[in-house]
Amino acid sequence: MARGKLTPADFRKRARAGSLAPVYAAIGGELLLHDAVEHAARAIPDEPTRDFNLDILHGDGLDARELAPALSALPVMAERRVVLVKHAEAITPTVQKYVSEYANDPVESTLLVLLIGTDGKQAWVKKLASAVDVIDCGTPRRPALAKWARRTAEQLGVGIDEDALALLTDTGGRLIDLYGELLKASLLIDEGETITLEVLQRVWGIREEVNVWSFFDHVAAGDRLTALKELEVLQDNIDKDSGFFFSQIARRWRLAAKERGYDRRRVPPSERRWSGNTKRQWQMASAAVRALPFSFTDRQLERLLVHDRTRKTRTLDPMIGFANLIHRISLDRKDVNNG
Repeated sequence: MARGKLTPADFRKRARAGSLAPVYAAIGGELLLHDAVEHAARAIPDEPTRDFNLDILHGDGLDARELAPALSALPVMAERRVVLVKHAEAITPTVQKYVSEYANDPVESTLLVLLIGTDGKQAWVKKLASAVDVIDCGTPRRPALAKWARRTAEQLGVGIDEDALALLTDTGGRLIDLYGELLKASLLIDEGETITLEVLQRVWGIREEVNVWSFFDHVAAGDRLTALKELEVLQDNIDKDSGFFFSQIARRWRLAAKERGYDRRRVPPSERRWSGNTKRQWQMASAAVRALPFSFTDRQLERLLVHDRTRKTRTLDPMIGFANLIHRISLDRKDVNNG
């Protein structure tokens, strides 16, 4: 039976305390977490004996005849040696079988760490995970993701406010990408300052003439004239990543639809269920977005799905598509108001 599931931080603590099991499987696609596990494993042998007591192997092309002697070798002037297998998801079925059998009768003086960059659904990985300690290297869920982002910002010497934190972590995403955004933001401000929405706007190269967060509200609420005026300023950004803009506008419709749904069911505000990030996104929305009727938001989400399919399957100029969408949203809003 598996001894349990650990975080990379748990593994590092056990390594420092000298209380490690013989075999660990680090499972998940987060490269930054794999790096943390690798760094902790590399540090186990003392530097003077590290060349003798540390083997780093690669799953791609690994042969059992190479792995077996590395696992059975005795440590040199140390209590334990370390065998680290990177990209272990690529090992052959023959090596998979060997590793699974080895896990049931490991060499106590050898630490075997396999970095498996998959979700762990393969049959051999499931079998291995049932017999050894697993280090979870998958993408953290909220609020763990927000905690990771806040801690990373602190390590970079800056703070991050709740609005920027909610935006960066609301839709999940890989840690390596989130780290990149935090790093770029930290380079734009002085040590000890705070990452805000305005700083993120600069990170994404969005000109200061437009408050991009208000632009999302203008489009979502059907404010055609203002939205089209700001659209011209944002052309370069929309050409580069129109999907980001669509997703932010859709979020506002989903939040409005959820709130209107509570209104229709007469759920008291104190009993309405919002996650921390979702509630904060709703509080950030403009009065016009907060007042959108359910029939309007529901129709716009359907319209956006159609537009997104068109965008992904046809050659469509992002600016023309966005301008057309703004016009249609505005007309729908007028129909609702007149109705």
